[in-house]
Amino acid sequence: MHAKGQVNWGGVLGAAVIADITTDDGRHFHFKGGMGEIGTPNGGYGILEGDFPVLAHIIGSCAFETAQYVTGPGFVQFTFFDLHGTIGTLIGQAFGGGIDFGIGGGSWEAAMPEQAEAK
Repeated sequence: MHAKGQVNWGGVLGAAVIADITTDDGRHFHFKGGMGEIGTPNGGYGILEGDFPVLAHIIGSCAFETAQYVTGPGFVQFTFFDLHGTIGTLIGQAFGGGIDFGIGGGSWEAAMPEQAEAK
């Protein structure tokens, strides 16, 4: 399912990551986590979008990987996955500073608890 939302990240040697997305069917999800990184210290934000093919296991802990080339305006990609497989990928133009590869973890929760069950 297509999703779109804001992602914010930043730090030195490690970074906090926060995301708020909305799926095409109107459900809202919030991610919070952190990552270790290889590259320049960075921080940024962007309105990213992508595909979340398996929302049935979005709630709870997961890992993610990211590739970033953000030198002013630039591009970033976050792919979230767990033991069941890929949860989804967000990609798009972002603003900030840094060239980076990272991996981390965190958790997704329903921004509105009554939306926790996948439709």
